[in-house]
Amino acid sequence: MRILITGSKGFIGSRLVNHLANHEITELAKRLEDDIEPYFKNQDMVIHLAAKLSKHSPEEMYKVNVMGTEKVARLSLKYGCKLINISSICMHDDSPYGRSKAQAEKIVEGCVSEGLKAITVRPCGITRRKYLPWFIDSGWYPLENLVRDIAELTEDPFDYRVIEVEGRGNWGQPLKKKLHRLIRKLKHLK
Repeated sequence: MRILITGSKGFIGSRLVNHLANHEITELAKRLEDDIEPYFKNQDMVIHLAAKLSKHSPEEMYKVNVMGTEKVARLSLKYGCKLINISSICMHDDSPYGRSKAQAEKIVEGCVSEGLKAITVRPCGITRRKYLPWFIDSGWYPLENLVRDIAELTEDPFDYRVIEVEGRGNWGQPLKKKLHRLIRKLKHLK
């Protein structure tokens, strides 16, 4: 299968490229604002991972997460590519990042009503488990599992649906934030 991956150099994308090595992978080597249309020709599927996270400005998040997703969805529709859109569980949050992901999902749904074959995946926080003890990452989902789950979706019949990937609890994130604050304070004491 010929698969185009946006965000292929990122945290999830780089691992997904390795996991899908038995497929013909094209890594989108341009920013979503650039002319990316030629990449969509002769592809069977697009896995859209490219995103700006909450550490970026609301304008940057809107440009990539909303406008970029619209471009990817429209080009996928135009060239008959199936689309796996990676969103975020944060789309439920009233934050610039959450709102950008919610808007992007609505755009994909609109393209589905026009004939796009798509699935949206909303992962929770993703972690490299070996770097965080189980009690810190209990609300998170192991990266290896998400990569495996996305790869398995390439064989899906693509009846549109949203898949929410949940962690194993809800207290890991607040604890992690507290630990990060403590580490920052300790660094300032030196």
